[in-house]
Amino acid sequence: MISFFRVNDPLRLVVVLFILLAVRLTIVLDAPPLTIPELNALIIGEKMGDGYRMYADIWDNTGPLAAGIYWVLDELFGKVIFIHHILAGILIFIQAVYFNYILTGREQFRNRDKTYLPAFLYVIFSVISFDMMTLSPPLIALTLLLVIIDKVFSVNDKANNDDILISGIYLGIAMMIYLPAVFFLIFIMLGFALFRTVTFRQYMLLIYGISFSFGVIVLYYYWKGALEEFFTNYIFTLFSVSSTGLLNIWSLGLLVATPIIWGCLGILKVFFGHTSFINYQTNCQFLMLVWFMVVTICLVFSFRLTTAHLILFVPALTFFTTHYFMLIRKRFLAELSLVLLIASLLTVSFGMYYGVDRFQQFNYDKLIVQNNLSSSIDQSHKILVLGETLSYYHQNKLATPYLNWKLAQKHFKNLHYYDILLIIYNNFQKDKPEIIIDQAQFIPILFKNIPILAQDYEQDKTDEHIYHLK
Repeated sequence: MISFFRVNDPLRLVVVLFILLAVRLTIVLDAPPLTIPELNALIIGEKMGDGYRMYADIWDNTGPLAAGIYWVLDELFGKVIFIHHILAGILIFIQAVYFNYILTGREQFRNRDKTYLPAFLYVIFSVISFDMMTLSPPLIALTLLLVIIDKVFSVNDKANNDDILISGIYLGIAMMIYLPAVFFLIFIMLGFALFRTVTFRQYMLLIYGISFSFGVIVLYYYWKGALEEFFTNYIFTLFSVSSTGLLNIWSLGLLVATPIIWGCLGILKVFFGHTSFINYQTNCQFLMLVWFMVVTICLVFSFRLTTAHLILFVPALTFFTTHYFMLIRKRFLAELSLVLLIASLLTVSFGMYYGVDRFQQFNYDKLIVQNNLSSSIDQSHKILVLGETLSYYHQNKLATPYLNWKLAQKHFKNLHYYDILLIIYNNFQKDKPEIIIDQAQFIPILFKNIPILAQDYEQDKTDEHIYHLK
């Protein structure tokens, strides 16, 4: 198989595409469950389609450009998640082809080999878990981050102002899709320092590029009258909103064990395998180690952490694993090792997805949307959930801005302030919920402080935490 992809024939990419389609269709034909991040994206797209402003009328820390994409998709196709899956698959294939070009075009391999093995491995690592092929902000942002890798690797001798400016602009756009991408500034600055002599003025050019992308978004929300909410509900949440994992640590560990093993083997082979690389290649290898570090930092600051975020590791895993297979001298051993890698990844991936006996303790229960949570809630209602369970919004609509509960607590944990009560009351009047699910038990306090609001609702007879509009 390695020999097949080492042939310099673009038609090998057709095989890569076929493999991606085969893996994806195996799951798609089984009607994969809707995940919490996917439901969140659908809610945002639908709400924006109804004319509500992100951050002012929709409290969530999804990036403005990612939210814009979800809005456009809702306008074109409605609340159809299948379109998200198709676009995610297209993005992964484009990324695989582009990253393959970066590695071969920038001569990253010892003998300047031309190979399509990186594209193949990129696709294999992108299907570790079924939710990695969803249209998540990390996946969208990664497309721009790959361009940054290309720009950083492209010039050896001296700093190129265009590359520096473009890197800043692309990083700024990536930040407006996935805010933790800001930490890739470390990768860019180290890359420029390693490959070329960069002046202070050129570093300022990088910051200018980031500021330009950021400034366009700031101007848009200023025009929309939601600038303060943009900073409060997006920019400042990087450090103020703690990460919440939607997979238990054992499930996550099982999924990443195989990629980590092969990634470490590749790192050991590159740095301690007594293989001669030129200085440029060595610097690139060090930078891809930095990529691992930066992605780890991003995950620490990611809200609703899932395996979909692991897509950010794929370029570095592909980089070092490709080197591992290319540097094995015995062809039979290399082929056997690749088969073992593929078999391990697919066994764990499909074993967890289909709930095979040995994998039943490793599951996606927290990640997927749960249906029929309460017999008191019908479909097609405008509802408000005071709590973390977004599953209630499946087949229903969001009422009021309070989508992200961690952000909503800024109001509901301060119900003794008159100005907060006035804002909540106005939010209810503008977009009144037909059903309120009070998991956090704040409604009794709210109704006590706003009696006129309490007159509009009655408590459910079977569930005291549910309130219906009279």
